[in-house]
Amino acid sequence: MHKFNYIFMLFAFVLLLNNCSGESSSDDAGQKDTFEQTECNDDRIGADCEVGIGECKSKGKYICKKDTLEVVCDAVEKKPEKEICDGKDNNCDGKTDEDFKEIGQVCETGVGQCKSTGVYTCSEDGKGVICSAPVLYPSDEICDGLDNNCDGKTDEIYSKLNEGWEIGLGECLRKGHYICSPDGRDVVCDAIAGEPQKEICDNKDNNCDGKTDEDFVELGQDCSEGLGECKAYGKYVCSTDGQGVVCDAQLGQPQVEICDKKDNNCDGFTDEDAPNCSVILAGNMKTPYKTGKGLSETYFIMPFGVVFNYETDELFVSDYIANVIFDLKYDSVTRSYNSEIYSGSGYRGDKIGNKDASEYSGPTFMTIDTTNKRLIVLDTLNNRIKSIDMETFTVTTIAGNGNIGADNGEADNSTFYYPMGIGIDSNGIIYIADTYNHCIRKMTYDTF
Repeated sequence: MHKFNYIFMLFAFVLLLNNCSGESSSDDAGQKDTFEQTECNDDRIGADCEVGIGECKSKGKYICKKDTLEVVCDAVEKKPEKEICDGKDNNCDGKTDEDFKEIGQVCETGVGQCKSTGVYTCSEDGKGVICSAPVLYPSDEICDGLDNNCDGKTDEIYSKLNEGWEIGLGECLRKGHYICSPDGRDVVCDAIAGEPQKEICDNKDNNCDGKTDEDFVELGQDCSEGLGECKAYGKYVCSTDGQGVVCDAQLGQPQVEICDKKDNNCDGFTDEDAPNCSVILAGNMKTPYKTGKGLSETYFIMPFGVVFNYETDELFVSDYIANVIFDLKYDSVTRSYNSEIYSGSGYRGDKIGNKDASEYSGPTFMTIDTTNKRLIVLDTLNNRIKSIDMETFTVTTIAGNGNIGADNGEADNSTFYYPMGIGIDSNGIIYIADTYNHCIRKMTYDTF
């Protein structure tokens, strides 16, 4: 229907133009057109319509213009306004709030724990934007790594926070930092002291008492190692295993022993194996007499007679002033002779019997009767020859009645004048130098 009306109107318009030009066709020349359209034939007439965009938009109805027979909307478009932020197209350019670029973007307000998030929205007066984030309020500052009071600083009232800190002593010492306490009210150190251990010698404070190697009192003191020419000096230092101290002296190297009054081979003895060399075997040239271990502990007053027992590796020494007989036995460990009193009480007299109660007066020379296991002693100032049983240690007189003289005969009745030399042969015959009688005496016996 609409298409037909359109064609009809177009045809009428063409006819109208022809009539206005003064021209006519051969068929109707001289005739006047009497048809004229006075209404718009359009279904839109009276229907709702609108004009403009945005806030300029206006609503109306379709009408027919009488002068042109056009169908038009009778709405009048509103005038544009300045664009404001209100979610509307105020300037009618087809865009809404285009001057406010932040609309809808994420925004934040506040600092620290007061910070909140929202989006930009229009202000109430439409002149700008505001953030929709809610307002949060500060609280008291505590130590928790947060800005509780919303001043832009974190834990600022805890000045020691993150500072270095130490706990414990010695090997228990641990380093850490101050951190927030669990309740946030203070700071604490995050280090835990180590466990004390038993103190050893290692230049460390193992038991964590603030002292180092205090159980090793010799540490650092002077020390020496070795003997003789090998002896060296140093300081006590910790042993490798830390259980004690050792001397750090560097020993010299032993050399061949020579006769030079030095311990060249570093065995604690001087010139002991050197050829053509004399050494002190026992006694240190001090008085009164004394017995003991080794060279340094044995004192003689006037050693007079010496005899060696090859069977027992013993050395017997008579002391003329001390009135005793020493027994020196070799110690293979110390390579020295340890001494003890073999016979005699130490008092000047003339007693026989038990070795501790026996008395002598100026004992001089001695010899050993290996057959009968006796030690024969010249008790010179008593003018007697005495025997010491080497098994029972009992002392008896075998010759001399104690008087000065030169009588021969029975041994018990014989007399001597300060005898000072004695010897014995393989048959058991004893030879005596009767010194002040200026003669040598011979004595035979079967047994004593």
